[in-house]
Amino acid sequence: MFMLRKVGAILRGKSTPFQLFTACLLGGLMGFAPLPEGLGLFLLYIFVLVILNANLGVSALVLAFSKLLSLVLLPASFHVGRVLLDGPTQGLFKALINAPVFALLGLEHYVVSGGIVLGALEGAAAGKLLVKAVTAFRRKFAQLEENSERYQKLFAKGWVRGLAWVVVGPKAGSVTYAQLLERKVGNPVRVLGIAFVAVSAGFLYLLQVFFSEPLLTAMLRSGLERANGATVELESASLDLAGGRLVVAGLHMADRENLDEDLVRATRLEADISSRDLLRKRICFDRIVVTGAEHGEKRAVPGRRIRAEREPREVERLPDEKTLEEYLADAEKWRRRLAQVADWIELLGERKPEEAEAPGSESLADRLRRRAEASGYARVVATHLIEGAPTVTVTELVADAMRSAQRPGDLLQVRCENLSSQPWLLEAAPRVQIQSQSKAFRFDFRFGGIAAGGSASTVDLALSGLSIDEVAKGLRAGGERLLEGGTMDLAVNGGIFAHERRLDLPLQVVLHDTKINVPGRGSAPVSKFGLGIALRGPIDDPGIRVDPEALADALVGAGIDAAKEKAKDALQKELEKAASKELGEPVKGILGDILGGKKEEATEKPKEEKKRP
Repeated sequence: MFMLRKVGAILRGKSTPFQLFTACLLGGLMGFAPLPEGLGLFLLYIFVLVILNANLGVSALVLAFSKLLSLVLLPASFHVGRVLLDGPTQGLFKALINAPVFALLGLEHYVVSGGIVLGALEGAAAGKLLVKAVTAFRRKFAQLEENSERYQKLFAKGWVRGLAWVVVGPKAGSVTYAQLLERKVGNPVRVLGIAFVAVSAGFLYLLQVFFSEPLLTAMLRSGLERANGATVELESASLDLAGGRLVVAGLHMADRENLDEDLVRATRLEADISSRDLLRKRICFDRIVVTGAEHGEKRAVPGRRIRAEREPREVERLPDEKTLEEYLADAEKWRRRLAQVADWIELLGERKPEEAEAPGSESLADRLRRRAEASGYARVVATHLIEGAPTVTVTELVADAMRSAQRPGDLLQVRCENLSSQPWLLEAAPRVQIQSQSKAFRFDFRFGGIAAGGSASTVDLALSGLSIDEVAKGLRAGGERLLEGGTMDLAVNGGIFAHERRLDLPLQVVLHDTKINVPGRGSAPVSKFGLGIALRGPIDDPGIRVDPEALADALVGAGIDAAKEKAKDALQKELEKAASKELGEPVKGILGDILGGKKEEATEKPKEEKKRP
């Protein structure tokens, strides 16, 4: 009965063609506005719908149909958005994206801008068909009302009027079809609608005041999950715009590559916020202080991965380069971890607009396609259109005592500077520094290539005292472990090409007190062994290159040293044994000095003894 009355109200009701068409148009636009990316635009459509006195029932029906259709046509919305944001109309959309108030509409999302076109086309088509059908129906019945005695007699019957009341409602028959045909526009503005918008604005303000914590917590959690690619949990997040303060409690970010552990866990985060550009959707965290930070701790409940893994791709190798599989038994694990690092590096900064189509680099189209495959079409943003200031800026982030399950008892000091969503808009370059209190671990990443000031992008990494049995247990050749026992020092200092997700780094490895197993050649204990290794290629699947001559020289040198030490120890034991039996303790001391390195004295004494008579 409800649906019958709705249909009857459309056909027999007082809605004008303008009101019906507007309802369909706005219903289509709302249906193609993705949420939450296009929330600002969606709310704008609702306010316009209410103010313009459009038929709310028709709009709701078209909205429901359009929302289902938009899910099917999401790739089409993305590609239409590409034409708008990166095509001839780019200047217009760039101005809107950076303008106060308009920046809140989410037009930088390709599917939001593309949805405006598809939603308008679908809504306009539905409106045109509906107006044509309703007008034809009303014209036909207007003729019957005026020229058909049979119709007039039929409608005079009580049961017919009762049926009309059921189908149309209590206003059935109050207006003739001829009168309905005369009304084309009607009252375009709904006075109560204006009052509704005013009340809604006040309600939204009160909602923000009294319910800002759960709303902010949900929005912040969603944003962090998109960046992390795995489950993020928050106990609470509260924002005081007047005081410029954000407080986050109980942060748990699951490790995307090890869902049983937390990548980062923090008891509390406190941030100083500058809110001067909120109407332009710009927010700056002047300083974030993290307390109770932990890394690698076990989760009570495993997290879930929300970002699809990348498909493997062909990589060109140099003739003397090896793959991860040729050196590491757990190569796939390392590849996934390196892919995660590549995502973080890419997250630190987008490519400068003028470099988007630079020769020899990843094109804008390829990069957007890759992001759409990894995160979905709705989450791809035209960040290169944002001007003036980054959407999000973190001037300083500090965690002075971060615990790590991988380095028990050795707290980490973390400091990040100038992190932003569009770092080319800042003069200072992004930088991430991590150092352990024992100085055994140091990491310093400077992303200078993307900043407005311009400088090199470098990585400086140093690790000392690593247990070889733990770190290199997966390092094998010919099915045998290459290294056993001792410790290892690692040092990396070189350049990284984050935009191409490529690296070219020298890795210096120094082994201490370990045993090297060479397939087919036996093994040799070494006290110190240094070797240079080149890492080159994609960050998530680098090639490993070792200079064969340098490796051969190092192995031979290690083998010779080991042989010398072994022969020396054996000879010293035999001579000491003989000396103890025949010459006594004094001679043992002399032999010890000889074998200890006083070679010149050992060769001179026999000559002096020959001269004696």
